[in-house]
Amino acid sequence: MKKLYLLIIFITWFAHGQKEHKSINNLLYDKELNLEKTLKKNELTELSKIDVKLDLADVYLQRGKLFQSLQVLNEIIKEHFEFKLLPKQQAKAHLGLANTYDKIIEVDRFLEHTEKFRYYFGLAYPDKEIYEALYYSYISRYYSIRMLHDKANLYARKSLSILHKNINDSHLIAVELIYLNYLFSLRNYSDNFELKKSYRDTIEIILNKKYAGYHTQKSEVKIGANMFLIDTLSNSYIEGHLESESHKQLSKQLSEIFEEQIESLDQNIGYYNLYSSRYQSLLGLVHFYNNDFTSALKNYEKSIYKITGLDQTENTFSAYNFMLSTSYLWKARSLNALYEKTKNIDYLVSNEKNLNELKKTWQLYIDDRINDKNDFNRNNYLSNPYPTIQNNYIQLYLATHNEAYKEDIFISGELSKNYTFQHLIEKSKIQPNLYNDNTLKYVKFENFIDQLNHNGEVSSLAEYDFGSKIQQETFIPKTISSSKLKENQKSNQALISYSEFKLDGHDTKLLAHLISRESDSIIYLDKISNEYLNADKNLMNQALDENNIEQFQKYAHEYYKRFLLPVEQQLNPKVEEIVIVPSPSMERLKINFSTLITDIKTSKSYKNLSYIGEKYAFSYANTAKTAYEQIINDQPNQVLTIFVPNSKEVPELIYTDNFLKKINKKYKVNLILNDDANKSNFIKHLEKDQIVMLISHGIGRNTDEIYNNGLFLSDDFLSIEDIKLSNSSCELLILAGCSTGVGFGFKDGMISFGRTMTLFGVDSVLLTTHDVDEASTLDLIEKWFYFLSEGETKAKALQRAQKKFLRNITSNKSSPKYWAGLKLVGNTKAIQLKKISEDKNFTFIILIIVGTLLFILLIFRKFRK
Repeated sequence: MKKLYLLIIFITWFAHGQKEHKSINNLLYDKELNLEKTLKKNELTELSKIDVKLDLADVYLQRGKLFQSLQVLNEIIKEHFEFKLLPKQQAKAHLGLANTYDKIIEVDRFLEHTEKFRYYFGLAYPDKEIYEALYYSYISRYYSIRMLHDKANLYARKSLSILHKNINDSHLIAVELIYLNYLFSLRNYSDNFELKKSYRDTIEIILNKKYAGYHTQKSEVKIGANMFLIDTLSNSYIEGHLESESHKQLSKQLSEIFEEQIESLDQNIGYYNLYSSRYQSLLGLVHFYNNDFTSALKNYEKSIYKITGLDQTENTFSAYNFMLSTSYLWKARSLNALYEKTKNIDYLVSNEKNLNELKKTWQLYIDDRINDKNDFNRNNYLSNPYPTIQNNYIQLYLATHNEAYKEDIFISGELSKNYTFQHLIEKSKIQPNLYNDNTLKYVKFENFIDQLNHNGEVSSLAEYDFGSKIQQETFIPKTISSSKLKENQKSNQALISYSEFKLDGHDTKLLAHLISRESDSIIYLDKISNEYLNADKNLMNQALDENNIEQFQKYAHEYYKRFLLPVEQQLNPKVEEIVIVPSPSMERLKINFSTLITDIKTSKSYKNLSYIGEKYAFSYANTAKTAYEQIINDQPNQVLTIFVPNSKEVPELIYTDNFLKKINKKYKVNLILNDDANKSNFIKHLEKDQIVMLISHGIGRNTDEIYNNGLFLSDDFLSIEDIKLSNSSCELLILAGCSTGVGFGFKDGMISFGRTMTLFGVDSVLLTTHDVDEASTLDLIEKWFYFLSEGETKAKALQRAQKKFLRNITSNKSSPKYWAGLKLVGNTKAIQLKKISEDKNFTFIILIIVGTLLFILLIFRKFRK
């Protein structure tokens, strides 16, 4: 009887909810129309108009018309300069902008307006600490999106603490967001499932009390509160627990949640809307994690329809290209997985068309919405599509062995490693005022979607004028073909480009593309698993840090067998120099190929080990283009310029003076010392001089905080962020300081001085891979200069310098930490480094010739007389 009573209550509540949904939907749509009409009337004061606009922006946000919300809110901010807005109006406007930028995944703008709403709430309500709780909650979300889990949880806890102290004022803010952002911070910070579940249940209670019927925020928060279950399902899928009862129950629970919210949104906003599209995509993910790739595919297609109207029109454009890119991406993964399951090649062929749409969508998005690397790199939701595109070509090649796919694999591999960062560097050269503001175009798109929702059709697609490409200078990525690469290679050179791909949707595999004059081979490295690629540390380097020769040999040999041996077996015996283009995971692991071990020996000294670097001269590149295509810029000043600053921030270098005396006697050197070795001088010489060297203390850590990667100059710290060259004429840059080759994680690979400098026009960069010994490093560079002056290529000269160092060094400095810390990135061609003696000999010869000619001239004149 009790169960029947509860069932009746539930049915009554559910029916009431359904009725409320329809009522709320009409009220929301009518409210939008009424607010728009009210604004057209002249009876409102200016401040009253602002309040109406704030209400309208909120309605737009609820209805998924994000760019119309942006348009109205930005108008309000601009109007502040015409007449003074109330602080509370400013606060609400910036809060609305933060919420809107959050939904269109623009992280730094979200942070910018979060800081501003805090300021104006402080002015408007100085005695209300509750707004600080909201602020710290948004800061927590910012760090969660950036995957900085410690910071995210720290600020989330601070937000909760302030909320609990000011609970009587909790009605002034969206309390559900405080708990949601705390739960969001726990997703990657804590493994405590029950703790997450308890906060999810708390959020459910808050939502049911606050929202009687439909509200978009209710749907958004409810979905957000259950996202940790997606993480659990994903882990269960990866671990192979698909048949377990817990996996099935979790899948059913998530499916019901998403289906309920999709139905609610479709009823209250319309079938075509951003929020429903996202939930449809998440529902596809649930099916994907159950190996039901056909159902996953259908949901991704629905997700695409809901933000393009593609099932009703021929439109493929969307204002929400960030969401559309994600749907195309997961559709691609579903098609790849279906191929793996059925071996029906039609799925791969179909995916080519899908991936072409993905390329267009991604191009539009980064052209319009991503202005610098932080916009891209700090956003966990955005991904370069080219690894997925390359993955499809890899599967086509493995399925057909059609040689034509090799070029597609090579080009898409090049773009997977550098396309986004290269695009952002090109974009940084354009003045911001030259960008087109496409907000009006996106507003037109939202009106098109609105018409589709209410009328079921549009009279003419042409009237909206958003189907064509956004009118902006389109970036054309720079690549090199494999045939051109072979032309630029010598017979003793080879390039190995490593790429990561996923055959089954989650297990990462590695592929090596070997290109030399004699060969063009694709090698599938099946002995490399997630255990190696996703490892937290490079075990070889860890053994070096612990000075454990036995462990070092073990792991250096394991890495050799897995990463290099299968490729080496296909190398031409003539090859002496190898350029490594690492995959992102390999770059993160910092594998030093010169120190890989071919055979394990019983030895107590590093000096006698079997290093593969004895056989091959290794260098590195971010792409094949930067390795083998020399940049043609203005003729540089033929000089070696050496900077030695006297920064007060760090201790004085001990061995540098002796190094400078030796180099100054041998080569034509332009020394810039002490206060003159400042940032502006360094950048000026970097643009004009042939060879530039900086000897200083360096810092390198794998984070993107500005002062965590760079070197000290006399007046300032030189970070990667400071490099904004347009066309450098420098052919070789040497950064002799600790960890100058260490960068921070980037989705296309590591952001480092090597990547940045070679993209800005510097041909080659010599960097350090770790905190190096000053005396050993300068000794190596001195030897390297000698071999460069003998005409060797940069890579070969470095190999010879290392071999000579190792032969002559005592056993206490035979560890690779002392001799293998230098890393060459970029072009490996020989560079002209003349000795002073050669200049003197040349001058002497000229004087003899001139003297002889004068003597002949005098004799000739005497003879004529």
